[in-house]
Amino acid sequence: MSVLREKVREVIASVLPVSLFVVILQLIFHPLSSLQFGQFIFAALVLVVGLSIFLLGIDISITPMGRSLSAGIVRRSRLSGILAAAFAMGFLINIAEPDLMILVRNIESLTQGVIGYKQLIVAVSVGVGIMVMFGFLRLIKHLQLKYIYLIVYGLIFILAVFSPIEYLALAFDSCGATTGAITTPFLLALALGLSAVTHDAKRDGSESFGLVGMASSGAVVAVLLMGIMSGGSELNGQLSFPEPSEDFFAPFIHAISPMFKAALMAILPLAIIFFVINSFTKETRRRDYSRIIVGLIYCILGLSIFTVGVEGGFMLSGHLIAMHIVQEFQVWYLLPLGFFLGMTTVLAEPAVQVLTKQVQKQTAGAISRKLVMIFLAAGVALAVALAMLRILVPGLELWYILLPAYIIAVALTFVTGDLFTGIAFDSGGVVSGPMTATFVLAFAQGAAYAVDPTTVIRNGYGVIALVATSPLLALQILGLIYMAKAKKEAQLAVGTQLEETGPQAEIGAEAKTNHHQEAEHVHDRSN
Repeated sequence: MSVLREKVREVIASVLPVSLFVVILQLIFHPLSSLQFGQFIFAALVLVVGLSIFLLGIDISITPMGRSLSAGIVRRSRLSGILAAAFAMGFLINIAEPDLMILVRNIESLTQGVIGYKQLIVAVSVGVGIMVMFGFLRLIKHLQLKYIYLIVYGLIFILAVFSPIEYLALAFDSCGATTGAITTPFLLALALGLSAVTHDAKRDGSESFGLVGMASSGAVVAVLLMGIMSGGSELNGQLSFPEPSEDFFAPFIHAISPMFKAALMAILPLAIIFFVINSFTKETRRRDYSRIIVGLIYCILGLSIFTVGVEGGFMLSGHLIAMHIVQEFQVWYLLPLGFFLGMTTVLAEPAVQVLTKQVQKQTAGAISRKLVMIFLAAGVALAVALAMLRILVPGLELWYILLPAYIIAVALTFVTGDLFTGIAFDSGGVVSGPMTATFVLAFAQGAAYAVDPTTVIRNGYGVIALVATSPLLALQILGLIYMAKAKKEAQLAVGTQLEETGPQAEIGAEAKTNHHQEAEHVHDRSN
């Protein structure tokens, strides 16, 4: 119960800023009717309950399963078996990702079934599975991350040239949605378990980062290939709204059955593959099975409740609010509202707090949590504002923003080292959490529909992609700052010793040698 209370506090901290954002807009602009506003508040409460139970289930079952599976497979399998198991785990865990489930259902509804739920989620999961397989190979063979990203994103840029422009936003939004509440901790656990088994004493452990970022890039490749195979046909989207009803609970009750079935089908395959593999590896003891089973039940229950809240009124409110502001007030209000929404979303995200601690620890305090938070908040706020700007400025394509951003991000991998590269590319899912995949996405789609209904797919999507791109630049820039600090400290240490003369010469020479070693150690840590 104490752990559950902690999860509830974390989720409330995540949902509350968005809820306050809606309350303020309701007081100023009155975009929702009394019934719709009440349904939004109730949906927010449902989200808190569902997401809290779901995150508790992840801690109890999914994370231990990830560590156990990776360690057991590596110890007892040949390379071919390891790679096959990696693909299966990446494929199945991605199917269970709630952020992706929400996005794919939204795409199916908006394209009126032209892109089906099963078709898209299977394609994305195959892409993720393949990249998890290559991620395992990188960890086993100790390959450098920067060269892998150079090859992967070079392939993405080539595919993007031949894919219809509408698929570009869908591809990069899928990339951000794959690394959510369940996929990120599971893949991090896989990487840590694998790194512990294959660890080289000469290495600093930074190789354990990067698997999440590699997995998400597989989603981009998969969706762009779907676009190429579509024959270049354009996608037309139409926002659909439920028929007005005076029954307050009707949309929630209507969503219970399909959302429970979806959650069950998402979690069950992962559970099956875990118990099958563990029957051979024996990495997890049978007496721990009951705890894992209870955790999986929590995951199914929490995921069901969470998606009921999303479908019952949370995303609909985002659509309606943005549409009302565009239609009834000055359209340029979207820019400051988008900036404020992005900032409040990232500041309240619980996973961001974990990330700031991680960076501060890895840099031995040279990069403070406050500095990391400032960079991330500014990056995400700017990303959401740019998403609003795309809606307002005709012809401002997503590619014009993403292309230079990714070119800079990949170029920085050659100067920041594997540690900051891995953390940066893993962090896309940290900032593009449940609030981005639900309310922020819905807000962007509502605004795009109100400005020009024919561009709702081209401009309504892309906000998750922009948000997920922001930490790639922010954290690698922080890596450059850290390396500059380390270099300056090393130079000061050597300079101080050069000033020593006279009777202290012998002592100074020895100290100088020690400081040289210290400078080399600092440089190694930065790399």
